[in-house]
Amino acid sequence: MDNYNPAGKPGDWKRFKERMLQDPATREAYEAAGPYWALIDVLIELRKQKKLSQREFARLVRMTQPALSRLESGHVQPTWETLSRVFEATGARLLVQFEDAEHTTHTIPVAPVPVTPHRAQP
Repeated sequence: MDNYNPAGKPGDWKRFKERMLQDPATREAYEAAGPYWALIDVLIELRKQKKLSQREFARLVRMTQPALSRLESGHVQPTWETLSRVFEATGARLLVQFEDAEHTTHTIPVAPVPVTPHRAQP
């Protein structure tokens, strides 16, 4: 069983996902985390559009292949910086959009490297 892959053939994520979502409890948990899983699906799709393996893409994003695997499998909550680096590596840009109480939409780009505010010396 050393080569056991619950998803079937390598790269067969869609069929594995369909099989897993047939379980009502799994489907309920997946739907509750819908926006997060939609983000993960986009990340995987962007990597595949670039025709890059996890190893190749991880190198571009400056992370290890196991770290990228954990990200793509949903086992970790990525930081804004990590998400920004991943999107940047695909030629995309991460934006945060929200609507305030007056229903005005605001869009903020997420910087690939966190900005440290300058502190005045006492």
